Amino acid sequence: METVVCKALDGASEAIPHLEMQGKLVYYQEIVHSSDFALLYQHEKSVYGFRHPITTETPRPFVTFPAEDRRLAGIASGEAVVIRICRETQEIEFTTKIHRWGRIHIPRAFVDVLRIRNHEAIQISVVAKAQKLTALKDGRIDLAQMVNYDKEVKIIPRSLSFITVYRKQKTPITVPRFIELSPKLIELLFLIHGDGHYAYKLYFANKSPELHEFVMNEFESILRIPKNLWRSRILLHNLENASDAKEYWKNSLGLNDAQFYNSSKSVLNTDVSGNLRIVIDKTVVSLIFRYVFEIVKKNLNQRNALHALNGLLAAEGGAQISKKGLHKITLSYSQQEKELFRKILQTSGTEPLWKDAQDKMFVIESWPHLHAFFKIFLSEGLIPFRIHSQRRRRALHGFLKHSFTKTMVKYLPIIKETDRSTLERLSTLLKIREDSILDTLHKNQYANLIELKGDGIKGNPFIVSVTKEGKDFLQLIANLEKLTYELVDPAI
Repeated sequence: METVVCKALDGASEAIPHLEMQGKLVYYQEIVHSSDFALLYQHEKSVYGFRHPITTETPRPFVTFPAEDRRLAGIASGEAVVIRICRETQEIEFTTKIHRWGRIHIPRAFVDVLRIRNHEAIQISVVAKAQKLTALKDGRIDLAQMVNYDKEVKIIPRSLSFITVYRKQKTPITVPRFIELSPKLIELLFLIHGDGHYAYKLYFANKSPELHEFVMNEFESILRIPKNLWRSRILLHNLENASDAKEYWKNSLGLNDAQFYNSSKSVLNTDVSGNLRIVIDKTVVSLIFRYVFEIVKKNLNQRNALHALNGLLAAEGGAQISKKGLHKITLSYSQQEKELFRKILQTSGTEPLWKDAQDKMFVIESWPHLHAFFKIFLSEGLIPFRIHSQRRRRALHGFLKHSFTKTMVKYLPIIKETDRSTLERLSTLLKIREDSILDTLHKNQYANLIELKGDGIKGNPFIVSVTKEGKDFLQLIANLEKLTYELVDPAI
């Protein structure tokens, strides 16, 4: 996508995106991915056209859509339409509402770029108009049904299953009509819920470049929102590092200078690169986010709740290490978030593993609960902390290096290989005293992994075997080791 800079009425410079297509320079003024706009331009044809003089010597240039033409086109005042105006080798496309008496306001920047003279008669084409679309119940999220969420929204169907979302005095946006309820969408929504804001403008703040990259990539992949729409602000404790921090974030995320606001002072003791806040200051985007988020929250099964938990863990989670290994997994919350977070834990099947610590975070501490946490995730083919590589490595590696885990990794394969072995034989194979082995096998955390029978007397010696849970544990460890050392997430 290229841009051309024009002078607005107040003298300010305004960049207008445009593409060269079919021998024309085509300008547009909406949120749309440039490649999608090019495809739509090639596929869409005019549904109605008329020629009429354009009045430009007013603060708001306009053209009148004659009543007879409106009747023939089936378009009433108040409806939203997509308009094209062509003059010689230049063309403009924009979305607007038909105002009283059929008046169509034309952005001043477009009048300037086409060099339209006052009262010059120009061909006007209507490409598409707003309609109510019937919902399809196929499991996908239908953005066309936003009209039921916000009565001010109008939906304009476009070619190739796109729609333009129009709301009075808001920048129009062209997006896919249908969105899959995918793992990445769920993780994206809950990541932003945890470390962002979406009540008015949508923003996300974090110090991890990979999470910012995930957010921008998925907004482009799922909603087709171009990356150049994001703006960013660096939050720094020491503003003397602002220049180096900007270079760090530019190189990490492929941003350009125009996408940065001035750096801001942070009360937090940030590192030299600071934290980054990325924002889309178009309220229509936060409106779409809220609509999709509400639908997703109402359609969480166990697997989807695990994806939601992964998003929250990337934003508000932690994996703390002690001398023994992984000490605890945490999930911080505000009082406004507590009810939602608890619902996610309940639906994911992990709630019994967490305890509420000081009314500010949920915590998993004991080794059996940590084991159960990983078991629940991997039984669904999922990885905890999937999108946060540092926390993922710390959690997986910390559990594998936990002293209790290493003990079972040492004991269980031999017990499994010598099924129903005596304590005496295990002592010989492990080169550990019998009383020490017995003391280990009696620990509560291993109760479900090992079965110990007998009285330990001559006629009824102790017999040791591995339970089904113990065999599952060994498979879990094998999977965790593969994930830890390869550091490659399986396809979801």
